[in-house]
Amino acid sequence: MGARALPGSGLCRHCGLPLQRWGRCRRRLCPGYRDLWAGDWRRVIVTNLAPLEGVALITVTAPGADAGLAWDRSRCTHPDDVRCSGKIGCQVVERAARRWHRDHAQRWASLHRAAAGRARRIAGPGPIVLEKSWEVQERGVDHLHIVVPYHSPSDRRRVDEYVRALKELGPRYWFGFVDLRVFPRDRGGGLAAGSYVAKYVGKATWEATAPHVRRPFYVAPHLTRRTGVTMRACRYQRYLWVLAQRGGDSDGQERRESEQTPSPLAALPGVAPARGP
Repeated sequence: MGARALPGSGLCRHCGLPLQRWGRCRRRLCPGYRDLWAGDWRRVIVTNLAPLEGVALITVTAPGADAGLAWDRSRCTHPDDVRCSGKIGCQVVERAARRWHRDHAQRWASLHRAAAGRARRIAGPGPIVLEKSWEVQERGVDHLHIVVPYHSPSDRRRVDEYVRALKELGPRYWFGFVDLRVFPRDRGGGLAAGSYVAKYVGKATWEATAPHVRRPFYVAPHLTRRTGVTMRACRYQRYLWVLAQRGGDSDGQERRESEQTPSPLAALPGVAPARGP
């Protein structure tokens, strides 16, 4: 992080980097903004997944030591006869972890396209990825959580074929274990799955893990179009709250930019600012 900057310098006083639109800093690593960023993403994830009746959670991990992600035994603190595990503090060799992270987002995109294409050819067209979250494992490499529809028979067949393809094709793209966990309607459905993955949002603001992925979270556009709850909408809601606290007045530059920016809250029925900036 950069050094702190003085007010009026055009730099964020928390991280020392240039301010962004409306004189704000919106970097998820910024000490002055990351809590808001994390809170907004939790809201976006839970609100958009909550209406779904039945979903499943797919977890896709990095491969193991036999595929190049060896344990760094120099950092282990357990006896030699104990098997290495991230749960007891063992870490992957730093050089190997850096190499895996270098292109893992691109490799995942290729794996997803191949698996989704096969699933749709077999089970028919339809949505697959509703929400995606990258999370760093305890051993120091990222893995994926993917929320998928799992309510109707066609959904279940498509997702089952998708998981089968991920397991088969994963090693070709340097990925490892694939798991499927179902959240049916009577176990909370989308709300339960959204709450589960939202707890990982805070990890994306850690300076040690955030650089691995430019966009650690994704929510399908067809869900956000239905609810109107997006990151942009959350920011705009806080902006309206600030204006309300000022009696409707604002700095000239903020007013001009506001008038030129369509409100993303138009699709939100009955939204009223609920919290401050």
